[in-house]
Order: sequence, then structure tokens, then C-alpha cells
Amino acid sequence: MLKKLLNGARMLQRTGLRATARECAYRINNAYLEHRLGVSTSGFLDNESLGYADADCVHYAPLGYRQIRDAFQRLSLNWAECTLLDYGCGKGRAVVVAATMPFRRVIGVELSEPLFAEAKANVANMRRRRADAVDLHCLNATEYEVPPDVNVIYFYNPFRGPILKQVLLNIRDSVRKSPRRIHILFFNRDNFERIAEGFPEITAVEHIRVYPNIGRGIYVIDPDTSAHTGQLAQIGSRSRTHCTP
Repeated sequence: MLKKLLNGARMLQRTGLRATARECAYRINNAYLEHRLGVSTSGFLDNESLGYADADCVHYAPLGYRQIRDAFQRLSLNWAECTLLDYGCGKGRAVVVAATMPFRRVIGVELSEPLFAEAKANVANMRRRRADAVDLHCLNATEYEVPPDVNVIYFYNPFRGPILKQVLLNIRDSVRKSPRRIHILFFNRDNFERIAEGFPEITAVEHIRVYPNIGRGIYVIDPDTSAHTGQLAQIGSRSRTHCTP
């Protein structure tokens, strides 16, 4: 407790009252939802702790529950017709959030065996599950073949560079084999957009800032982008920048 108080005092001195209050509310909300759902997904683990040899893999630190759920709801889809794929699912926070919604199926892919084991335990123990099925896979994201029913993909900046490029190639191949529209949610979107420039099938439809240092992009990958130009332009016109506490 003393350590937490000292950390809070340092944060207050460093960032000011408003930012400290926002961060405290963020952490309290995450802790409450962990308890409510019966899971444990918090924490920070660096690449060395996870055994990641590739510098393009990113450390583990989950996004807030509210920010994840808001992103899913922003898509305004019929969840009963959707299969969500979470790349770099870690301990399973986004998988758990999705599983509280009536998705047809939720899939998590994770490279780290320790994180994968914790994700499995969290899915097994979670309360308030509504998704029809939850499948977890422990393997390199570049080796995962995207199932033909996947139409929503979630990334919380799990990797970048050549790894991300190969994953996008895999997604494009899946769309070409089984034509359908896929919605992509990517947090810390700068890494994504540098790679996505080489994919004309990917269209950005919304950019917002969901926390002071975290941006979110919503994208559509479509085998026939021209057929949806009007709708994409309409969605894109709602793009905005704001900060959600």
C-alpha cells in the first residue's frame, strides 16, 4: 500500500492533478472489471521476460477494458454473424471482453507460452461469457492461417515491421480465397499505417485518440473497395480526435 501511495505522489508531482485523477480512474476501472469477470490479465512483461528473440515483437501491457469494448461497439456490427481474431492476445484481455459479447466465435493467437497458458486459464475461469466459442492458439502469428469466417481483427500493437507485413499478407490471402469484408481495429496505429500503405485493399475509416498516448485506427480490408466508396467516405467523415478517461 505504501508503495502505491508513493507512486501516486510521484505521478501527481510529475503529471498534475487532472492526469493523475484520469490514470487512477483508469486503473480502478480495470481492477473492478478483473474482479467482476474473474480474470487476471493486468501487468507488464518485457520482451526478455517473454523470451521474444525478434525485436519487432512488442512487450506485454494490455489496453484498458473500456477502450477495448468501446472499439468493438464502434463497429456497430451484428455480433452473432462475426468471428473476431485477436493477434498477440497475451493473457487474453481483449478475448475476454469479446467473449462477454455475443460473437459467433472469438480466436486468440499468442506466441509466448506463459502468456498463452494464462489466457487459457482466464477464458476457462471467466464469468459472464456470451460468445458461442473461444479458441486459443499458441504459435507465431505469421504461421497462422486466417479462417474464412474471420471478419473482425483486433491488434494492440503486438508486433511491427516484417512480422506485421506478413500477417497482413496472410489476411489478404484469406480475403482473396473467401471474399468478404474484414474490419480491423489497430491501437497505436502508426506502426500499422506504415505497412498498410502497400495494401490498396485496406482503407482507413476512422482515427481517434483514446488515451493521451494511444491512438486507434479502424480499417476495412475488402476485395472490392470501389463498391463501398460512398459508405467508407461517410464513416470516415465521423473521424475525430478525443481523449476518453
